[in-house]
Amino acid sequence: MLQTKTTSETKTKTKTKTKTPVLLFFAIGMLFHASGLLARELPEMPQWLSGGAPAAEPELFSDVAIVLEAETGAVLYEKRADDVVPPASLTKVMTIHLVLESARDGAISLDERFEVPPEAWARNMPPGSSLMFLGPGQHVSLRRLTEGLAVASGNDAAVAVALRIAGSVEGFVDLMNQEADRLGYEVMEFSDPAGLRPTNRITAREYADFLRYHINRWPEALGEVYAKPRIVYPTQENFDTGMIGGPVQQENRNPLLLEYPGVDGIKTGYIWSSGYNLAVSAERDGMRLIVVTLGAHADSAAAGMRQRAADGATLLDHGFENYSLAHPNSPRLEPLRVWNGVENHVTPVADEQVSALVVPKGREDDVRVTARFNEKEPVAPLQEHGALGTLEYRLDDTLIKEVPLVAEKRVEEAGFLKRLWHSIKRFASRLFG
Repeated sequence: MLQTKTTSETKTKTKTKTKTPVLLFFAIGMLFHASGLLARELPEMPQWLSGGAPAAEPELFSDVAIVLEAETGAVLYEKRADDVVPPASLTKVMTIHLVLESARDGAISLDERFEVPPEAWARNMPPGSSLMFLGPGQHVSLRRLTEGLAVASGNDAAVAVALRIAGSVEGFVDLMNQEADRLGYEVMEFSDPAGLRPTNRITAREYADFLRYHINRWPEALGEVYAKPRIVYPTQENFDTGMIGGPVQQENRNPLLLEYPGVDGIKTGYIWSSGYNLAVSAERDGMRLIVVTLGAHADSAAAGMRQRAADGATLLDHGFENYSLAHPNSPRLEPLRVWNGVENHVTPVADEQVSALVVPKGREDDVRVTARFNEKEPVAPLQEHGALGTLEYRLDDTLIKEVPLVAEKRVEEAGFLKRLWHSIKRFASRLFG
């Protein structure tokens, strides 16, 4: 189940407009939650993949698209991925994300039921809204609201979440934008929690990177929220007295959940200014792909929904059929001799652990790893984590990954006599080979 435990991470940006207790608690909690706060490096398609892609260019209906491998962050395909587009209901993933963050920070409980405020009643939503069918006399939990957001794309659910967490829609939008800023996104900006307004802004690249972060932080949400096939709401449990009217069953609006093996999320969206949008996640043979398509335009809703689903399937096919993950073994790194040091040896360590690399399908066992050192016998003093060389990951002659090799610990410079003795030995070594 989705957990609600607190963390000890640190968050820096906490601007708020409202002063409700829940919002204050949430803002305080956000202070303790900031791994990866500063400039976030957004993924781009590696030159060695983009220059020699193994498959023909996919034919798409959508104006904008990207395919991201979730473990490594490698981009496998992109089309105008930095164009700015209104996300429509893809916005609701950020809304769900903040619900889960608020629960983890202890500001709210996912299962605590509260009365639906009038501002969130379905009948008070704009015409044509997607609805969870919230209404008078109902009591609902935030867990059910996340299902209403993900499955039925309820605009009423978005308003209810905003009011419960921040006390106002405006205050919740502040939190959405603070989170986008915290994660280092330059374009991503929200003006409502449902995605109705054309002033909401994303790029496919930033949004796919956000989905990668969101999935890695909340992997259980895929099965418990985004992959639910349907929602039935309201039921008798949502009323303290007798139920008015009958329950409404709504199917998940992402048809790929049923049509494409391995799909377990995430969200669809449409507004006139952006067209038909899709964010989809799928796993196959140990590799997870994240696909974002934006801006499919059609003469009818049925055609638009077919087009975005077709684009999602096309791009998943492109990724799974042409790429896979290699898991190379790093070489054993022996200690290096150190001259003029208090200690005579230092152990090099990789500055980054590489557990997987994306390679063309069928080349999983062809990655070669080589350690290259700036000096085979470095001279003290050496700083802890000071540069010693690099680990090179190559496929044939192509460098596909480079990781710094650094000193495991600091090595201080030795005293005069030892330095003199080492100077003599080094001179002799050079002189006599």
